[in-house]
Amino acid sequence: MNLPRPMIGVGVLIKHKGKVLLGKRKGSHGEGLWACPGGHLEFFETPKETVMRETLEEVGLTLENIRFVTATNDFFKEENKHYITLFYEADLAFGEMSLLEPLKCEEWKWFSWENLPESIFPTLITLKKAHYSPIFTKCELEDGLLVTEAKFEDLEILQSLLEDDVFGKRRENSTKKDAYKKALEKIIDTPLHYLLVLKKTDEIIGTLQLNFLENLTFQGGRRAQIEGVRIRKDLRGMGLGRKFLLSALQIAKESDAKIVQLTTNKERKEAFSFYKSLGFLDSHEGFKFHF
Repeated sequence: MNLPRPMIGVGVLIKHKGKVLLGKRKGSHGEGLWACPGGHLEFFETPKETVMRETLEEVGLTLENIRFVTATNDFFKEENKHYITLFYEADLAFGEMSLLEPLKCEEWKWFSWENLPESIFPTLITLKKAHYSPIFTKCELEDGLLVTEAKFEDLEILQSLLEDDVFGKRRENSTKKDAYKKALEKIIDTPLHYLLVLKKTDEIIGTLQLNFLENLTFQGGRRAQIEGVRIRKDLRGMGLGRKFLLSALQIAKESDAKIVQLTTNKERKEAFSFYKSLGFLDSHEGFKFHF
């Protein structure tokens, strides 16, 4: 006896300048409702490949920083359908938005997550009920500076930034490339964990890691944790680290973090005054346990 089985869908929240892209469905179940780009997971296809393919087919856009966020379980009883939808978020890389499947979609529009249209597809309703909210890590700063997420092709530069430091020389080892690659894979595949880079005219000049921690303390307030702050040695003292840290604080604030925390080695005397000038308070004693 062949029982019906759930189908696997893939959706992507495309992020650009604080908004996400939605299309008004047409000619299928959910007609007239707003949904993100996506479709069925095809045989021998990875979900990320589905995201890239469907986005090109539907709106003609190329994406970057594609990362998994969660999955939803939705019943469409009137249509006798059951979907598991794998949701991803991604940044717009390049391309002009186009209506490439007019029989399936009436129009595409950008919306802020806080002001989505009332008539949204059920999978998005489930996503909102799960307390999901997109985190906008890509932002352009003044002076041609860009903050974005690190990619695998950036690893060699990132390793050199980490190693070119008094403490980095003791603990880093750039010959262990597989260990760094594995670590970056884990960061990219873990929701709410981001390895950010600071670019100037497409050249990486800084990095930091930004993690979000869900907490019961502070009345359930989310925490942001900043680690591994580095600016290229020949560019230090030019205010770039300040701009980078301020952008990370802004990302945390917009992502509903109630507190941002970081630690710095007590031997880094210059770091104390720097972080205090940004508004950080040395209100706690920190402890480290090394294995």
